[in-house]
Amino acid sequence: MKVLIPILEGLLVPASAPAEEKMRIVLTLLSFAALSMQAAPKPNV
Repeated sequence: MKVLIPILEGLLVPASAPAEEKMRIVLTLLSFAALSMQAAPKPNV
């Protein structure tokens, strides 16, 4: 998961964006990802 955050930042966040704006964007993306994971059927582990 920690690897995913810099990848998302690199792809989706403008390099010129201030740090707090970057964090806000990344947290928004992560919350969407978490919601979509919850909505997806889970494999039995």
